[in-house]
Amino acid sequence: MAWALVLAAEAHAAIIKPQAPSDSPAVSYRWPIATAPVMAKAPTMDGAVGREEWAAAAQLAPMVTLEHGLATDETTAMFVGYTAEALYIAFKFGRPPYALEPKSSPEPLAVWGDDCIEFFLRPEFGAKWEYSFVGNAAGVHEEGRRKGNTDKGWKCDWRYAARRTDWGWEGEMAIPFASLGVATPKPGEVWEIAPVRNQKTPRQDLACWSYLKDWNACEDFGYLAFGGDAPAVRVLQAGEISRNEVGALVEVANFTAKDATLTVNMTLLKPKADDLEYFSVVDTAANPLGQQTDAKDSVDAKKVAETALQRFAVLKKAEQTLTVPARQTRRIPFTTESTRGNYILHYEVREAQSGAILSAGPLPFYRRAPLEVALTPYLLSAGVVEVAADYRKLLGVQQGDQVVVQVLDPGRTKVLREKREAVNLAARQTVIDVPASDLPPGGYAVRCLLNAADGQSKAEREQDFKLAPKPAWWDNKFGCPEATDSVPEPWTPMSPAGEPRPYGGEKTASGFEVWNRKVTLGEALQPSQIANGRVEMLARPVRLDIKAAGLAWGAVEVVKATKTGIAWRQTLRGENLSGELLLSAEFDGFMKYTLRLEPKAAATLERMVLVIPLKPEVVTHYQHGALGTPPSRTEVKVTKGYGVLQSEGLAL
Repeated sequence: MAWALVLAAEAHAAIIKPQAPSDSPAVSYRWPIATAPVMAKAPTMDGAVGREEWAAAAQLAPMVTLEHGLATDETTAMFVGYTAEALYIAFKFGRPPYALEPKSSPEPLAVWGDDCIEFFLRPEFGAKWEYSFVGNAAGVHEEGRRKGNTDKGWKCDWRYAARRTDWGWEGEMAIPFASLGVATPKPGEVWEIAPVRNQKTPRQDLACWSYLKDWNACEDFGYLAFGGDAPAVRVLQAGEISRNEVGALVEVANFTAKDATLTVNMTLLKPKADDLEYFSVVDTAANPLGQQTDAKDSVDAKKVAETALQRFAVLKKAEQTLTVPARQTRRIPFTTESTRGNYILHYEVREAQSGAILSAGPLPFYRRAPLEVALTPYLLSAGVVEVAADYRKLLGVQQGDQVVVQVLDPGRTKVLREKREAVNLAARQTVIDVPASDLPPGGYAVRCLLNAADGQSKAEREQDFKLAPKPAWWDNKFGCPEATDSVPEPWTPMSPAGEPRPYGGEKTASGFEVWNRKVTLGEALQPSQIANGRVEMLARPVRLDIKAAGLAWGAVEVVKATKTGIAWRQTLRGENLSGELLLSAEFDGFMKYTLRLEPKAAATLERMVLVIPLKPEVVTHYQHGALGTPPSRTEVKVTKGYGVLQSEGLAL
């Protein structure tokens, strides 16, 4: 029996997610849907993803990064099918040309830190747990059961193989249903999956077939339906199709004994504002008041989609009904010419008669120009503008070419700054810092060129840049009053007791006074009184109780007297023991004590206890930290570093 689950964190609104996606087709605007067909023959688990052995499997749409929710730069292809015995998954992961070798450790438990695939599988729809299967390019694999944290003690009898290729790496896995404690899924049964490409090198980059708001967003897993004798829908291409076109190429492989009539819908959209992130817009439409509210109402997926899609313009839309004869294949192209920018492809393939969704989902992607430029100002810290040139899509880049960066005047007629570097053929990206600290505030342009060795331009891009005035707070000393010996309002300058008032500060009989606080010092430089306004904080004087043979305190002297702070020093001496106590008080009332003891020979310190008798009515909670020699447990009653202050007081 189908049922619906309201998937949301506690106290947050969310989209209603039915177990049968055909009950609410608009869910495919947030979560992708795939149907695994029955495979007549199980693939060989050797790590080589052969076209023939996986021809009857469904191919998922490309993955999107968790950072921005856009299709990955490198190829990500996933295949899924099943037999009566097991679920079969294959993958192909491209790598950057300058880092083709994935990180792969031979140690089993190290695989979680390698470049790896993580396949999250949830047979129980809507559960708060899932199985985790992970493997690297060396064929090392592990498994676990995750509910927030992963229990790596859970074991499963599954098979995994992988290999490196000249474009990246690929692999295969087989998960027997019996090892999960379930029977072969019946046609129409729906599980949830989240295949993840967990790339660690050359940089951390998580990508997932179904976009996850965060790593533990279990509600964002995609749909996996078991199709039985259903055609295999394969998303062969999606996003950028060629240098000039975007769209999709979908293949339907009908390996069944009867014809299949399908309806295919594809839509290409573009954000009405450049800074819109598709999944953020959809999630906001489901929870418009934000995650910090108490909104709990669930929202129908159709309403969410209608609200979200108002912020996107339809560039092209196509609907086609076709019949794929038994044991034949058909391809459905959907393309249009495009310029650089953000796009969203939505695809949907249904059985025409039943309306069952075989494959559907959204794919946001970015269409790059041959030369892309990103500007990052580091004007206050380093006085430069960082210009990142990306020429991965530019053909014909070769040794001897140069990246040239120029800063132009507002009229774009004069070159004010210029720097150049040789191209990086491995990374096909170059970062250049252009000095700009001495330029006056105003509007400028940054021109980036990729030139051949003879100076001829192969690509060029200009981008506006605004140099703002330095903020008023920059490079002042307000946060460093000691540097200028000036006290910001409303605080007042300090003055030691018994001294004239050279800075206009208030005198006290013994101690000091700051704004709204008066501290009277007593024995061992400890406060005998602390008055905050008219409120006295102490029930009795603070007492530093130190016991050692022949120990006596010496005279007190002021060792520092400025507007921002006063420091006192008091010596102490005993048998084979000497030392000093330093007190530094600052204009905001902060007090720091430093006690130094130095033995001249074998010396015994019998006792050292600091007693601070604060009045209970002015203190309700405490927090403390301690470093150095642990205290005697005979004196310590409370070892926790924070809590509610008890009526009998506190011994730390």
